[in-house]
Amino acid sequence: MIGLMEREKEFAPRESLNIPIDASAGNPTKIEGSQSFSSDLLVRLERASDWLVAGLVLVFLVCGIASLPQYGLTWDEGLGNLFFGERYFYYLTTFTYKFLDFKANLSVTQKLPLNLFASPYHDQPYLYPPLADTISAAFMHLFSYSLHWLDPVDAFHLFKVVLAALFLWFFYRFAARYLGKLPAFFAVLFLAVFPRFWGDMHFNPKDVPETIFFGLCVMVYVAWYEHPHWAKALGVGLLAGAALAVKVNAVFIPFILLLGVWPWDLSDPKTWLALGQDLLKHLHHYVLMALSAVGLYYLSWPYLYGNPMLAKTYFTFMATQEGRVGWPAWSWQPLTQVITTMPELVLVLFLLGLALAFRQLFKEKAMIWRLLLVWCLLPIFRISLPGMVNFDGIRHFLEFLPPAMLLAGYGAATLVRWLSRDRPRWKLVMGLTVLLLLGINTANLLARYYPYEYIYYNSLIGGLSGARQVFGQSEVTDYWASSYRQGLEWIDQNAPSGSSLQAPVANWLVQITRRVWLRPDIQVVSSDQQDGTFKSSHPVYVMFIDRPGFYTNLARYCTQKLKPVHEIDVDGVPVMWIYLLPKTS
Repeated sequence: MIGLMEREKEFAPRESLNIPIDASAGNPTKIEGSQSFSSDLLVRLERASDWLVAGLVLVFLVCGIASLPQYGLTWDEGLGNLFFGERYFYYLTTFTYKFLDFKANLSVTQKLPLNLFASPYHDQPYLYPPLADTISAAFMHLFSYSLHWLDPVDAFHLFKVVLAALFLWFFYRFAARYLGKLPAFFAVLFLAVFPRFWGDMHFNPKDVPETIFFGLCVMVYVAWYEHPHWAKALGVGLLAGAALAVKVNAVFIPFILLLGVWPWDLSDPKTWLALGQDLLKHLHHYVLMALSAVGLYYLSWPYLYGNPMLAKTYFTFMATQEGRVGWPAWSWQPLTQVITTMPELVLVLFLLGLALAFRQLFKEKAMIWRLLLVWCLLPIFRISLPGMVNFDGIRHFLEFLPPAMLLAGYGAATLVRWLSRDRPRWKLVMGLTVLLLLGINTANLLARYYPYEYIYYNSLIGGLSGARQVFGQSEVTDYWASSYRQGLEWIDQNAPSGSSLQAPVANWLVQITRRVWLRPDIQVVSSDQQDGTFKSSHPVYVMFIDRPGFYTNLARYCTQKLKPVHEIDVDGVPVMWIYLLPKTS
């Protein structure tokens, strides 16, 4: 029977899980304490490793908050995330039904700086699971409308930054227990500076929060699996419910746990019998997980209060991939995106860690290796299947990233050990060398991409211009339209009094933020007011991102006939333009 002793044996690196900072990559459980460090400095660093990581997380949080003004309101947020988040926040704090009348432009919201009723999907609540949006709206009302500390858009984004910082700490604690403190330190550092995680963390309303709750759920389940307790079971359920209340991808959590944690030995029928007995023994915990997940999902979404079966509309819509049709054969695009969106150093260390994890899996049979491999590879595998649709880089299967960074951290620790073999004093030098190379790599990409790290591509594909040749112009661009914030700031500072602005692509982002980021004398022309003459007697600016798949006639006219008066370039590639229409004669 798979009792407590058997459970602990499955996670084999448990005999010496809290491995010192020179973790052995070959078998971290066999390091002798007397050989761990060769100097007092290394001993002190090992003892202070928790504090070092805490400091790193604090720096991450401070830098994340300080950089919020560089990131704008994004495509999906403007479509509906911000609108529904605020409506649910109002409802849950007042229980006034009018806030669930999504077709009504309420007077209380009309007085606020953001014109959220301009959201095109404000009448389609079934598209927007509520949790991250509601908490983000609470942050907005507290830190912007009540305390006046932040711009309302920055305050709405603040929750994601805080959540990401908290995740880094729990991520480190998990990694330190199962891989050692040095691999854990590297893994946290790699994730913290990963360009697409850092960039999306500032504004991504779905993928980053869901990835975080997804990862926390996996980690808490592992803790429960080792030492079952009802409080841990409740935590697993609440985190699973939280992930599902952000994005449908959370339905794959059971598959990760089933394949990555449960013991599967197809050659031994006794394993199946023992597994069945163990499931019966802890059935009440699994029931608690399921009920708490469903309960949080339902309670967090006021749209379902009148009829819980309305959730079916959301799952049906997601099952059709929002009406999109995927490639009928296996797709290598997601894997190519994974390889080309990793910084070069991290990619090398990830591939090393991946190979080592496969070796350790067959050598030790420890479950931690199987978990990391399944957690990392399953999201990539499922988005590559025939018929599946992927766009906007890696964000639609971002769940692979935390385990990938754990593998990269393990690869880095292994490399340090190999290079310093028989030269213990070199361990610190090798570790600092990895940090130096990472710093150079990060500084280089920030110089070329900041604040557009979320569209980063590495040198293997030739940067942004090379990626366009492979993935297409509409895919490799500022698909979030965050650059509109910088564009509006330029127009606010340079447009003559009485000017007009048209945004033929994602016009709602300008309509929502006009009262915050534009002078009141600048008129914003909505999409239905664009007359198609492309000339005016007064200054008319046209601003849009370089995403040809969404071009209107006006956008095509500008790109074919006019020269931009302002543009934003990323890695030498223009991603957003501002044009000035010719005056009428």
